[in-house]
Amino acid sequence: MNKLTLMVAALSVCATSAFAQKGKVNAAENCLILKKYDEAKQNIDAALAHPKTENDPNTYIVASRVEGQMAADGKGGDINKAREYFEKAITLDSTPDAKGKTGKAQKDIAKEYSTFANNAINFGVRCFETQDYKGAEAAFINANWANSMKPGYTDASDSLIIYNAAIAAMQAEDYETAVKFFDKTVDVDYEGPMSVLRINYCYQQMKASSDKMESNLKKGFEKYPANKDVLTTLIQYYLNEQRNEEALAYLNEAIDKDDSNARYYFARGCLNEKINIDNAIKDYETAIAKDSELFIAYFNLAVVYYNQGVEKFGEANNERDQKKYNAMIGEANEMFKKSLPYMEKAATIADTVENKKQCLETVKSIYYRLGDYDKSQAVADQIKTL
Repeated sequence: MNKLTLMVAALSVCATSAFAQKGKVNAAENCLILKKYDEAKQNIDAALAHPKTENDPNTYIVASRVEGQMAADGKGGDINKAREYFEKAITLDSTPDAKGKTGKAQKDIAKEYSTFANNAINFGVRCFETQDYKGAEAAFINANWANSMKPGYTDASDSLIIYNAAIAAMQAEDYETAVKFFDKTVDVDYEGPMSVLRINYCYQQMKASSDKMESNLKKGFEKYPANKDVLTTLIQYYLNEQRNEEALAYLNEAIDKDDSNARYYFARGCLNEKINIDNAIKDYETAIAKDSELFIAYFNLAVVYYNQGVEKFGEANNERDQKKYNAMIGEANEMFKKSLPYMEKAATIADTVENKKQCLETVKSIYYRLGDYDKSQAVADQIKTL
């Protein structure tokens, strides 16, 4: 055989080899359509490992699709691996070939974003159903990545996917990632108030700085001033931080916007106990007037009067003048009498046995202090039955 014949033969062998490997890519696609996952994986793995196709963007596009669809269908695919293959395809397509050309697979890549996102979403739904929250987190983050690569993308257009990514991350206890995605939903006004509260929860779990917690809650209140849960959480934050004046300012604003909410008055009553006890009593009375079944308002008001009675009684014991002593004991008893009906009412509407017992113990003590021993004993007997 002459040299020319040998050269032609060699070229023929190379062409056949290259064609065979591209055939593996096509075979993987066809097997995937027929849901022959093992064969699809075998074919694409062979193409990925062969020098003739290992640097072809199309090889990685198909590899991404195989991993993504296998994950979506619960056949063991890896959605993170699918993204790695996809990104490799993008990188290869943007790298100049031997002729200095790029973008040969650009159209195929553009079409593949939707396929990738759909596979990721279906995998995420599957993970939620099995409570695989780490898997769901990866799925929706990857779906959001694919959607973000499409022309005209905005976070608002992908709000549901972003929200699902946040929920999955929170459930997976990846609180930092959860905050990142919940914050996006607040910005685009998708489930905003709940996202603010969930960010607050994540910050609590992270033991984040006070500044971060305050900033989130203030942002939530400014964006959703009518949302009671956001406002209540903000107020509670200030109460916990003992920043009473700021808490009072927000409570006053809340009451101005909704003066029918008994819990706002109750919350302000709690705050006013530290600032002005007379105002606290007025707030508790208003809370009761607006909600006759608000246990905690009855209980707190009863405790205010009871403590005033105990304080006055203690002062009386230090008084040596009998006349002044008698007057102070009388004042103490008046406070106990004021406390009694509120504590009795609290006992009747208590939401737990322990709360009921606590109320009745105080009622028993009041009757005893007032010298009504029969009633005190009757309450003691009632407590034994609980």
